Amino acid sequence: MTAVLLTSKLQALDNKNLIHRGLEEYGRMLSTIDMLTFISDKPHRRKVGRMLNKGEAVHSLARDVAYGQRGVLTDRDFASQLNRATCLSLLLNIIAVWNTRYMQAALDHLRTTGYPVLESDLEHLSPIISAHINLHGSHHLDLQAPKKRKGQLRPLRTTPTLF
Repeated sequence: MTAVLLTSKLQALDNKNLIHRGLEEYGRMLSTIDMLTFISDKPHRRKVGRMLNKGEAVHSLARDVAYGQRGVLTDRDFASQLNRATCLSLLLNIIAVWNTRYMQAALDHLRTTGYPVLESDLEHLSPIISAHINLHGSHHLDLQAPKKRKGQLRPLRTTPTLF
């Protein structure tokens, strides 16, 4: 039996059915255990908070990238909505990959120069940032510029600059 079929059969049960009532109580018990764990376990709360913050950062970046319509899909047909959502997802992934590569290069540079990089600090890093990316205005591409070798990164800034 597939999970979809099982779920549909269980949802079709009468509320007075013992199996239905037992599953409801089991769900309430799991929810209660989860809430009590959240309340009593400080490291668990911090972990949940970090995950929520990362999720919010993704949504914030999506709003920044799709600034033209405030992130609202105004297309009427499903195909256009899917196209717009797919393009937004592609752009978010491109930004994340770009930032990940440069964050790794920056970490490698710090390690080679003797700066102490703690592993416990790395879990707080996230490639979902856009302060250094020009999301507004004109973007000019010089197609005649010499091509860089594949995989070669731009030089890192070694002095702090304001964005």
